[in-house]
Amino acid sequence: GATLPPWCKTQAQVREVRARLGLPLEALIVGTFGQATPEKRLDLALRAFARLRASRPEALYLIVGEVPDWHPPLAPLIAELELGQAVLLTDRVPDLATFAEYIAATDIAVNLRQPTVGETSASLLRIMAAGVAAIVTDDGWYAELPEGTCLKLPPEAGEGALTEALHLLANDASCRQQMGAQARAYVAQAHRWEDTASGYLALIQDVLS
Repeated sequence: GATLPPWCKTQAQVREVRARLGLPLEALIVGTFGQATPEKRLDLALRAFARLRASRPEALYLIVGEVPDWHPPLAPLIAELELGQAVLLTDRVPDLATFAEYIAATDIAVNLRQPTVGETSASLLRIMAAGVAAIVTDDGWYAELPEGTCLKLPPEAGEGALTEALHLLANDASCRQQMGAQARAYVAQAHRWEDTASGYLALIQDVLS
């Protein structure tokens, strides 16, 4: 389940959240959320983002969440791509409310997962509930998401395909807004806590009987 955040994603509220977090008010902000595990393909995401910056030099990439010690180091790649001032790594944020605010401040989320074992992404549900347009891998649970609620890339998609997807969403605010609205409506309808609890209760009763 996912609880809808208490804001509507209006421009005024986005600016307010960005100001509170010390983020640029007018920049295009791209973000990846949750523990930065290798299957989230941050190497691919950062390379595609570097290509996007050729036409959107003000763009900022947020990596919100812990980068575990066993993850390949990101600093050399960020330096290689000359993204030193364009990438913000927050590490683990202090609480869920701060995590939600970073999501609210974002224009485009990149939530790739390859390989996947079919797991549901809690971070993506929070992104969708906040009305943020997301780019995902069309595989496993992600493949089950309704068309129009996110932008799906095939598992074999490379840097070029992800760059094209970023450009599409970066250059079309109405597309981002429509996708975000559809994502938010889907989560409100299909991921209610009440339904999740009822499903667990039905399973437990079935097993006990």
